[in-house]
Amino acid sequence: MKKKLNILHLATFKGNIGDNASHIGLRKILDIALEGEYSLTRHEIRDYYKNVSLDFRKYFDEKFVSYINNFDLLIIGGGGFLDYFVQDSLTGTTLDISIDLLDTIRTPILFSSVGCDPNNFIPNGNEKKFKKFLDYIFQSEKMDILFRNDGSKDNLESNFNVKPCDIKTILDNGFFFDTTTKIMDSFDDNYIAMNVSFDQVNMSGPGSIDIKPEIFYSEIRKIVRHIVYRYNINVCFIPHIFSDLKSINFILDGLEDSLIRNHIIIAPCIQGDYGANYNFSIYKNSEIVIGTRFHANVCGVSMAVDTIGLSILKRVESMYNNIGIKDSFIRAENFFSHSVCKKIDRIIDNKGNSRVLHDFNFLKNESLKLHKESINSLLNI
Repeated sequence: MKKKLNILHLATFKGNIGDNASHIGLRKILDIALEGEYSLTRHEIRDYYKNVSLDFRKYFDEKFVSYINNFDLLIIGGGGFLDYFVQDSLTGTTLDISIDLLDTIRTPILFSSVGCDPNNFIPNGNEKKFKKFLDYIFQSEKMDILFRNDGSKDNLESNFNVKPCDIKTILDNGFFFDTTTKIMDSFDDNYIAMNVSFDQVNMSGPGSIDIKPEIFYSEIRKIVRHIVYRYNINVCFIPHIFSDLKSINFILDGLEDSLIRNHIIIAPCIQGDYGANYNFSIYKNSEIVIGTRFHANVCGVSMAVDTIGLSILKRVESMYNNIGIKDSFIRAENFFSHSVCKKIDRIIDNKGNSRVLHDFNFLKNESLKLHKESINSLLNI
């Protein structure tokens, strides 16, 4: 009789519903790869962040190692947990743990759907610390990494001289997400769903695009006016994290009162899996998705909605390039509203035809295959 695996999943589960969509996708992957013969315990990585109050903060220490050694497998991801911009981290990443402690971990570790393409300022010495950590993982028989398709591969090849054959790239786990929730079915009018992130506009790392916030929000308002006044379609803003409400407020501050009252919808800021299913159902039932956040684009595309990627972070355009639809994103630099409005026009003018369904089955099967191979190898199955 096959043993039921006891798996620990280290990731962020409350704070960004895009991450939840990825984790729900991971469950579907594991259901297929392990044929349902497993149990999954969630462990919140945000408790280990350096910005957590000292009264509540946890540490990657002997206690942590002792805890994970009770499991058959540790999965870390998905998310940008290998972005190496964390100040005073032993690895340069969110995982602030020493090599000596890593040596005491008996439980195999799979990094699933992780990224390493920093969007924030990189402190001096972090590249060196990250390279040491990366080399340790590559050389370990009890660890494996499946990088998500967000440009991490190009970064590793260009800046760390990693051989392409050593980099396993998969579709982000969010490509396996879907929802049967139908929150907006009772809404009478058509709408376009839009996500605009507050924090990304202010990022200044190598993976970000430089644009002044006042120009960015002005361009977003032009897009909203175009949607409403040309097509009489409503706009629904969808927050993924609470700070997205700030960007929504900036946008509304410059719009006409009558436009806001008659044509603007704001989705609730709900966290966790429920929030992901709720708000991503709004994406699924929209006419078009326009998104800055990575998973707004991943899930919009994978749920067969016409999606326009608004790339503040280069990981968005890297994802589109990877899946072969390079004309589906626009860089949010200079005065981008005209290009976005032209894409909106083309999509709406083509609505008499059925939506173009992109075939990701091959890429999804390859991602499943890599997950199976990695898990089997780590567990010596």
